[in-house]
Amino acid sequence: MRVFGCLAFASNPSRSGDKFQPRGVPCLFLGYPATQKGYKLLNLLTEQTFVSRDVTFHEHIFPLHQSSVQQYKHPLPACFPSTPPISVTTPPVDEEHVSTSPMLSSPDSPSSPEANCSPTNSSTSSSPSQTAPVRVSTRVHKKPGWMQDYVTMSTIRSPCSDDFTHEYLNPDFRVYLAATAHSADPVYFHSAVQDPKWCHAMNLELQALEHNHTWLITSLPPGKKAIGCRWIYRTKFKSDGSVDKYKARLVAQGYSQQFGIDYDETFAPVAKMTTVRTLLAVAAVKHWCVSQMDVSNAFLHGELQEEVYMALPQGYTTYGCKITPSGSVSGGVHKPTTGEKVCKLLKALYGLKQAPRQWFTKLTSSLKAYGFQQSRANYTLFTKLCANGEFLTVLIYVDDMILTASSFTALAELKTYLQS
Repeated sequence: MRVFGCLAFASNPSRSGDKFQPRGVPCLFLGYPATQKGYKLLNLLTEQTFVSRDVTFHEHIFPLHQSSVQQYKHPLPACFPSTPPISVTTPPVDEEHVSTSPMLSSPDSPSSPEANCSPTNSSTSSSPSQTAPVRVSTRVHKKPGWMQDYVTMSTIRSPCSDDFTHEYLNPDFRVYLAATAHSADPVYFHSAVQDPKWCHAMNLELQALEHNHTWLITSLPPGKKAIGCRWIYRTKFKSDGSVDKYKARLVAQGYSQQFGIDYDETFAPVAKMTTVRTLLAVAAVKHWCVSQMDVSNAFLHGELQEEVYMALPQGYTTYGCKITPSGSVSGGVHKPTTGEKVCKLLKALYGLKQAPRQWFTKLTSSLKAYGFQQSRANYTLFTKLCANGEFLTVLIYVDDMILTASSFTALAELKTYLQS
């Protein structure tokens, strides 16, 4: 509930595209309409009533009471009809010169709002010895909403930063935060290739891709375009803050793929949280064995059906050592033309639009070959009833799986099959 009769500023209903027109108009709050959602207001400039939902209230200011207006710390807008701009040198208002109209305007002030806003009126209404006070903006400055996701220097220097503390954190976790906060992973290949540890990480990634038969080196056919690729570098830490490994991942620039040419469908289902909670609840009641598994390089197992060509990775050669700390770049960083050596992708790669779908298709076919049945209520749930009465379930969420089995033996056999 708002205080009746208080000052309110509503969004200007007549504002038509001109950025210099006022964004709000001073109004008097009258109450709540019976048939509309909003606030019933009286426009103090036009003396017309209207309903608005975008209203800012000043519940300590009452335009029909001169005493409350004097309590306002900032000068009122020049168009405000009830009183001239408030100043310390303004003489007290004589009650004999106060009009009895609802607007409480002085008799020597003009009746039209346009006259109130004119500079000639402000100069003639005050004595020559008096100067109109400089209007101080009452606008509250705040950052836009999208900046709430970022930490800026103004946020760090705010008084709230004095309340932040790490004393409640575990000592090992504090060490972990200190290690991760000061780590600086390279962004570009030319800086990472200068460090032997990142060269070793990139060579391991290339060896894994070749071992998985991810691509075939060939010439770019006429009429085909090759998408680009780039390296992503991440330092993996252990729970105590020490370095676990340096990970370099080759990612295809799938944003340059064209629909209908090198990809079609991209949708891949994920497990519903309702199904996750239900499965865990049933497993607890039935006393099943529950295990969680994460598939390493899951997307690399998906087999492509489309014809996709990718430029050679930076630093990649088709013979001998791949990447050395010398910084030599033998791969294509430009757009290959017809006849140049490129990678014809046989399996999915991270960054491709169809990579999640092809991985799910590969896993689905493997589970069905093992005897699982796919649920029609949730396509990510697979169940199997063995001949000996053992019951198995697999729930998939991208590259994470929840496995349940009625015995440890059946669960171990399922893990062995999935690993193979």
